[in-house]
Amino acid sequence: MKDYKNVTVPRKYRAQSSGTIVRRVNRGRRSRSRASKAAGTFLQFLSAMVLLGTLTLGWFGYQWFLHADVFRVAGVDVKGVRHLGEKDIRAMVSGFTGKNTFLVDLDDAARTARAHPWVKEARVYRSLPNRVSIVLTERVPRAVLDNGSGRYLLDDGGVVIEKIGRRGTPFPVVKIRARNVRVGERVAAEKMAETLAFLDTLSARGGWRMSDVVVKVDTPESLTVHYGGHTFRLGSGHYEEKLQRLSEVLSDVKRRGLTFAYVDLRSDRQVAVKIKR
Repeated sequence: MKDYKNVTVPRKYRAQSSGTIVRRVNRGRRSRSRASKAAGTFLQFLSAMVLLGTLTLGWFGYQWFLHADVFRVAGVDVKGVRHLGEKDIRAMVSGFTGKNTFLVDLDDAARTARAHPWVKEARVYRSLPNRVSIVLTERVPRAVLDNGSGRYLLDDGGVVIEKIGRRGTPFPVVKIRARNVRVGERVAAEKMAETLAFLDTLSARGGWRMSDVVVKVDTPESLTVHYGGHTFRLGSGHYEEKLQRLSEVLSDVKRRGLTFAYVDLRSDRQVAVKIKR
């Protein structure tokens, strides 16, 4: 029997490494990866179905809100009315009745209300479930404009409210040359804003019956007031000071028992009084 213990193996038949080579085949990881992908796909599908269901319910809910009888406008509440007539109010609210509350264009309704010359501001809002509320701020008349071809009510901003003809009013009259006067628009004549400011000053002082006051704008530089058969030439500017001087002059004239035709306050240094003989 041969002993192979001391036999030398040729180099070409020798292994490159004397260590043990171990190869592992992991089949479990691939299985888990496939299961994870399947779970992710299912979750995506489930999310898509939930989203689709939510959108569907939302659509049907939206349609219900738009067509439910409970949300059809049954009436309109209008507040702040002092001068508007019933016909004007009906014209403002006629487009609401029968419409769905949520389909009412509130901005358009407010613009429609503000288009009326008497309306200075308008707010429109929903009163759920089936009413619309309109809150109006009307213009406040401050004077009567007489431009030679007609008489018009003016607010404190010089906006023409309406044409009034010759009927009497409790407001002072402003006679001024103004062309192209249109109801609902601001008078563009020179001196208009200053004249209205003067009337506010005159009213605040008291002692003047404003319905008897007539202010004539002779030129852009001169105001003349006609009151009680007298004429007061004020010129331009410093009206508070001039009215104070006028008050002192009238007191002095009354104390002396004199009758005058006019008082001229256009000069800053002196007052001219025309005494009747």
